[in-house]
Amino acid sequence: MPEIYHLKKSYGEKTVLSIECLTIEKGETLAVTGPNGSGKSTLLKILSGFIKADSGKVDGFGKILYMPQASYAFSMSVEKNVLYAMNGNNKAERAEKVLKMLGLYDLKDKNAKKLSGGETQRLALARLLVCECDTLLLDEPSGAIDIDGAEYVWRAIEEYKKENGCTVVFSTHYPSEAGKHAERVILLHNGQVIENAKPNKFFKEQKSEWGKKFIAQFSVNSDESGKEPLC
Repeated sequence: MPEIYHLKKSYGEKTVLSIECLTIEKGETLAVTGPNGSGKSTLLKILSGFIKADSGKVDGFGKILYMPQASYAFSMSVEKNVLYAMNGNNKAERAEKVLKMLGLYDLKDKNAKKLSGGETQRLALARLLVCECDTLLLDEPSGAIDIDGAEYVWRAIEEYKKENGCTVVFSTHYPSEAGKHAERVILLHNGQVIENAKPNKFFKEQKSEWGKKFIAQFSVNSDESGKEPLC
């Protein structure tokens, strides 16, 4: 079971992340939401190993695949970008399947450097989804993508999770997106977890005054239900 304990990260005198306890069910999809500067990206960077925490424990995440907010593409075809990330047999078959899932197959022969920002973000996700992992970390996976592109992204993520049984942790500025695609949602404020619940309870029964004010900015409907978080 993925676990986080006493996790702290500071830059100078400013503490950007301070999480005492957060456990994630294996195979769960967890959304991390909150405003700019709340610590969402910092948390994912620490979990991925991209940066180190000042103190604390992160355990049980296994093999991790991580997609940061800033997407990139290699100067080669879209298809070769995906094949470049792969090992093993049936590479072409798997690449074709993922490119179709993400609406990129018709662009497979195009130089990836000429893609739009949203297409580049979908390509970055495609390079992950042709590989296997225990935990998939996604920082704003549909942040630069239009509505149609976002539908491709979330369908592909859900299909990947069904096939691999992995844990998914994604960040988003939008509670509505969190409620639609996650089994549990946490809200960060000043680097701390101030709300942690299944979507139906998250949107209806905020424990903190700041959480109530944040959620009140959005019109959200969710019928998700399930077990309460462990901590």
